[in-house]
Amino acid sequence: MINSDRFVPEAKSGFYKYLWKETLIELIRQASIILIIMWRAHGRPKTGDILMQMKKTKIISKNAIKADQIEENTTRF
Repeated sequence: MINSDRFVPEAKSGFYKYLWKETLIELIRQASIILIIMWRAHGRPKTGDILMQMKKTKIISKNAIKADQIEENTTRF
């Protein structure tokens, strides 16, 4: 047994959170805040245009994060 196996903890792949760019975080935060305020102002509807906008924004933000991760991984190597 190697000493590092005994004393250095191992983490599974995907354990560490991806580091987002600050501009990406700020854009997502601003869009989310605006849509949540609109959603609350309209009585927190379970259906309708505002809810669909929230879902679309969530999908767009997830896709932007994935694209940023892919770009980061391809430029790293």
